[in-house]
Amino acid sequence: MGEPLPQIASTIFPVPLRVEDCDGSDTDWIICDDFHCIDPVLGRIDVPKGTITDFGSIPRPFWGIISPVSRYRKPFVIHDRNYNLQKFTQKQADACLLRGMKERDAIHNKISPWYRKKFGLERSTIWFFLRVGGWKAWNDHKKANAEKAKPQG
Repeated sequence: MGEPLPQIASTIFPVPLRVEDCDGSDTDWIICDDFHCIDPVLGRIDVPKGTITDFGSIPRPFWGIISPVSRYRKPFVIHDRNYNLQKFTQKQADACLLRGMKERDAIHNKISPWYRKKFGLERSTIWFFLRVGGWKAWNDHKKANAEKAKPQG
């Protein structure tokens, strides 16, 4: 076995992210401990223990190219939370994801500088597809939130 990777401090994601799969699902994960980020623009965003995430909502046929359980797990969880709650605009939620991905890339570049070009391409691909198709997930969450807000009876 090789040496363990060094731990490099994160300014946006100061706490570890611990997840478990949901009953053998290979797409849904449950957050095991309270998690948060401190976004430089949006501030603190909390994700409570028990929250379900699918990380990057990346369709299975693309997993060989972009893994949903990559170094972007933490930004993906925050992005899922922002889409679920919709306390911010979609553009703000997406920009928060981009800042988180850039920070994760910067940390990994310190560990493995030769990954720089790969990371930029991967991040750009995720960003492109998010901007093209993210509106559907945003609107689905908006509709679900409206249904929850309706008076029962």
